[in-house]
Amino acid sequence: MKKRCGRCFPFSSRISNISAIHFDKIMSSIKKILIVDDDDALRGSLVEQLQLHESFSCLAVASAAAGLEHARSSHVDLVLLDVGLPDMDGREACRLMRKAGVKVPIIMLTGADTDSDTILGLDAGANDYVTKPFRFGVLLARIRAHLRSHENSDDAVFKIGPYSFRPGAKMLLDTEEKKIRLTEKDLAVVPTRSIPECLSALVAFDPDSEMDQNRAQMSEAIEGVRSGAVTRAVRDSKYKGSKIREGDFIGLFKGSIVTAGTELPEVTLKLVERMAEKGADVVTLIRGEAVAEDAGSDIESRLREIYGGDLEVLIGNQPLYHYLVGIE
Repeated sequence: MKKRCGRCFPFSSRISNISAIHFDKIMSSIKKILIVDDDDALRGSLVEQLQLHESFSCLAVASAAAGLEHARSSHVDLVLLDVGLPDMDGREACRLMRKAGVKVPIIMLTGADTDSDTILGLDAGANDYVTKPFRFGVLLARIRAHLRSHENSDDAVFKIGPYSFRPGAKMLLDTEEKKIRLTEKDLAVVPTRSIPECLSALVAFDPDSEMDQNRAQMSEAIEGVRSGAVTRAVRDSKYKGSKIREGDFIGLFKGSIVTAGTELPEVTLKLVERMAEKGADVVTLIRGEAVAEDAGSDIESRLREIYGGDLEVLIGNQPLYHYLVGIE
């Protein structure tokens, strides 16, 4: 077979030859944000806004006790922690998280904006202190900045499938916390913003090529991919003047809602149509765990009538997103 580095259409044939690729491992690159806030509207809004970006998943709770439990027992990459919680001051909750060994960035959210409040929050172990009301874009920039900083610190822990990697200690641990020996090798990081981009980069990888050549052709492959997703709305909102109810399906493209409705097939078809307006050599559909077999087959059959052999369907079983869509 002729290699087509930089293209995303040979997914099924090329991936079948790369035994190390598993969708659960790819999904582990998504950053999990723990949101601890008793304001239902704000909590729901943060979840919805963050999940518009495929690089985040959210775990949202309304009390300090629930936040402490999840921070200690679950792998999270960052915590958004309200100060005025009903069962405990958020600064005390922050101290308890640090005492329990939680080393991920903690951003405190509060309506108090005096210098003394900021100092108390930072002294409690928080990495940042954001006053309400805030612009989501500013909060998002701070989240990304703290995640980047943490990834380069000795405290960083990356989940890679069943393994935990601590780059500061050059240590890889299995599920039983047993060390796995690492060898010294040069490596290059090729950043991606979505699962379709990640898959396209993996397909472009050539084990017989030099590192710099692989990095160039993987980056080239990413540039030609348009990414979208179908998920459910987490709260009532509006789209082009029409109401979106909590639980409705929404189609996301370029970080915005481009279609919404109560029926998964119609929302998925409209999303793909919108994404393909500038042409589509290949449409890649990655089915999530929430899509039943019969419903998925119906949607995929209808898309195959339109795109024929240019449609690739993969079973990703990813959470949150009913479908991830990649178009080249």
